[in-house]
Amino acid sequence: MRLPPQARAAVALAALVGGACRDSQGETTTAAATPTSTSPSTSPSPSPSTSTSTSPSTSRSPLPPPRSVRFVALGDTGKGNDGARRVAKAIAKKCAADGCDFALLLGDNVYNSGIAAPDDPLIVERFEKVFAPVDVPFYPVLGNHDYGADGLGTDFARGMNEVLYSKRSHKWKMPDAFYTLSFGPLDIFALDTNMANFERADEQSAKMKAAMLKSRARWKLAYGHHPYMSNGPHGNAGSYNGLTRPPSFSGIHVKTFVEGLVCGNADAYLCGHDHSMQWLTSTCNGTELLVSGTGAEATTLPGSNLTRFQSTDLGFIYGVATDTTLTMEFVNDTGARLFTRTLVTPVSHAASGGGP
Repeated sequence: MRLPPQARAAVALAALVGGACRDSQGETTTAAATPTSTSPSTSPSPSPSTSTSTSPSTSRSPLPPPRSVRFVALGDTGKGNDGARRVAKAIAKKCAADGCDFALLLGDNVYNSGIAAPDDPLIVERFEKVFAPVDVPFYPVLGNHDYGADGLGTDFARGMNEVLYSKRSHKWKMPDAFYTLSFGPLDIFALDTNMANFERADEQSAKMKAAMLKSRARWKLAYGHHPYMSNGPHGNAGSYNGLTRPPSFSGIHVKTFVEGLVCGNADAYLCGHDHSMQWLTSTCNGTELLVSGTGAEATTLPGSNLTRFQSTDLGFIYGVATDTTLTMEFVNDTGARLFTRTLVTPVSHAASGGGP
């Protein structure tokens, strides 16, 4: 019997996570999978700040296919080097095969000290030329290097130059240092963790917490630059680089910021700062913790936190959100799919997890 079009679309979407084994927590996990070559979605891409809807189903009509939002996420891209270009080409290939609606940049967008003005040609070299093959909007957040002083992050006015650059680019979309996005079943919260690190995030915390609590999206995704937990050289917030003081070096204020705002409110927190790929085993009150900082180069993984997956391959996260699932996979610069995991229970319905 020939399946109706809606059922065929649902089967095609299910192929993204096919072959994975469901565990007792209502999740699926696949490791060391090979790249797929499915056709990109031909349905209209969701728009930011716009939630699409479908008509209620009846017993006489088949269910519509799940809405899907497809995105990539990666950080520490701003080297303008061969590694960054290889990752950009891999993203372009992935988007051509499976479809992409947008990209999230996780900070340190322009090394070593951000840009000196909105018209600084360095951002053209480090972003526009590198990501020329990727024809989707990019939504960045700021990292410590974007705030200048060779990565100390203390030139607080400098970060706004990247915000203002949005008026000069058709691809770079950064309305403020922190902001929200809405794509169908997915609400996204872009955070400025550098300002949190220096205890300059009271307004941000209040506004973003209110937005998270107000959100009625099926899935909530938060992203910033600094990790809450990591096996990279920086390590866990509160003891970055093995330090407990001063606070701006230890990351204790990042730890407090993430715990008060993100943990238990977002389904996942994505970050960079450490140049590796990681999906931590522990959560922060149910919030999944992912590191995707190999947008240009890789460092080591000396830490001992338990992980579901970790790698020093260059690459990115590829995510798909539907009304029923949130799937994220790590893809390297050759296009190989290294690890995939699917969430089926939003954090608002999940039990609490552990943290550092």
